[in-house]
Amino acid sequence: MANGYVTVHVLDSARGTNADALELRVSRFEGDAWLPVKTVVTNEGGRLDEPLLSTEEYRPGLYELAFQSAAYYEHHDIPRADPPYIAEIPLRLNFSDAEAHYHVPLALSPWGFTTFRGG
Repeated sequence: MANGYVTVHVLDSARGTNADALELRVSRFEGDAWLPVKTVVTNEGGRLDEPLLSTEEYRPGLYELAFQSAAYYEHHDIPRADPPYIAEIPLRLNFSDAEAHYHVPLALSPWGFTTFRGG
């Protein structure tokens, strides 16, 4: 059994706050197809109340984290292009270590985003 797990933290650089109420869809690549794993929503701290993938759910592989940025900015009534410049932020990440804690920080705005492997 793997002891690895995955967490996220989303910051909204347009509002200067944590990104609360942002939907995140998670898929895993299996065989030759993307299989949905779960859909979650960030809390007031821009995080989740539990790991994105707990040690029970986690297994090494290729994942897609699809942050629903356009819906997030619409929900918060933030000015944006029409149609939105960035409708969704899909990150395809290889979580390869069965024992690692992968942390995925994301800073977003209606016009750009940045991410890296956090600790």
